[in-house]
Amino acid sequence: MESPQLLQPANNGPDVHQPISAHDGIFGVRPQMSRLQLTALWGQPLAEFQLTSSKSLLAFAIDLWVVLGRRVEVVMLGGEPLTVTGQQLLGGGPDLRAWRGAQGLSADLRLNWPGRSGWQRAGRGIWLQQSGNNRLLLKLFEDKPAIVWLTADPIIGLVQPPLPSRLSQLQSAPEGTVERWLEQWEINRLNRGAAPAPMPLALQLHQLRCSCEQPWMLPVPQVQFRRSAQGQQLRLSSALFAAEPDLLAQYLQQLQLPGSKAGFVQLFADLQDAGDRIEVHRPTYSLVVDFTSDRSNAMVRQLTIRHRPVVGGPFINVGLH
Repeated sequence: MESPQLLQPANNGPDVHQPISAHDGIFGVRPQMSRLQLTALWGQPLAEFQLTSSKSLLAFAIDLWVVLGRRVEVVMLGGEPLTVTGQQLLGGGPDLRAWRGAQGLSADLRLNWPGRSGWQRAGRGIWLQQSGNNRLLLKLFEDKPAIVWLTADPIIGLVQPPLPSRLSQLQSAPEGTVERWLEQWEINRLNRGAAPAPMPLALQLHQLRCSCEQPWMLPVPQVQFRRSAQGQQLRLSSALFAAEPDLLAQYLQQLQLPGSKAGFVQLFADLQDAGDRIEVHRPTYSLVVDFTSDRSNAMVRQLTIRHRPVVGGPFINVGLH
């Protein structure tokens, strides 16, 4: 399998002062644009997820998404598809949630309020504006705009916005392959000095960009891997997408690690406790674990294992009950 093109951090991002309309697009981007035209306007995406249809789902902000095949097919603004964890991990892009404005629509976006010229009702709480083949749909919540999506397809998203259904179409690795690779990161195996193998290319399906040169590679959204000159990193997080089942507890169990702060306190005698975060340091690896709070019964929200090779000397197992 050919590895995906590595993402670079996004540039300045979309110009939110551009109009939103069926004719002008969303911040200048319209259906049928090429990837080159898209990135020339918005810079490189913050994340790229591969779909089973051989199309890509690109994130340019926490609530600005594009479905890209050979050309741009759908542009979606709003909807807040990410959890708090997903927003934090995607970080670095512009926060566009203010596009709604305190009274509904932000004036500088120049999106005419539904009911004015050019709009027609397309369903309950959904308004449609057309220009040629382009269809701009606006979904209201309590009479305020919640989601805007733009497409040239007369069928896509006429009743519901397209992103939730696209998330169910994310490519996934062959059954069992992620679990078999994660076995190399079992805590007892690391304590014996074993080094996990890098993530195979076949599992590097999706990407999260970061401030460094190497992005995180993902076989599934909650399992993230990165390799650099300093070693390898595995990060397990709670669900990134609101519509995604949270499998963090299952992944932690596979690594033979507990799901709560109390479990880590019992397992590691010498951990460094900073309230809602603990750290564990060993000759070949370190653990950084973030919890939902600083309480003893708090659950794991995110875990990062940084593995590095031993430079001289035998491996000594300390501090593990």
